[in-house]
Amino acid sequence: MIPDFAFVHPDGRRAMMEIVGFWTPDYLRKKLDKLRRAGRPNMVIAVSEKLNCSADDFVDLPGEVMFFKYRINVHEVIERVERCALSK
Repeated sequence: MIPDFAFVHPDGRRAMMEIVGFWTPDYLRKKLDKLRRAGRPNMVIAVSEKLNCSADDFVDLPGEVMFFKYRINVHEVIERVERCALSK
């Protein structure tokens, strides 16, 4: 799996971000399966509220899950990256 973004802090900590914004039932099932198998605790997963899913669908994913309505809040991304970033 190749995440949409990677963040590297000057101190060496790293985090990644995946945006889940496109939806078909098959796409969402495959995306969630990939995220679970990746098992990355340093992943921020941004999920569009426009998708036909609930927070329960994402509860067992490692990392940080955040929902957005129209656009992703950069301040919330930074907070979540800081919480989950891991040292190399």
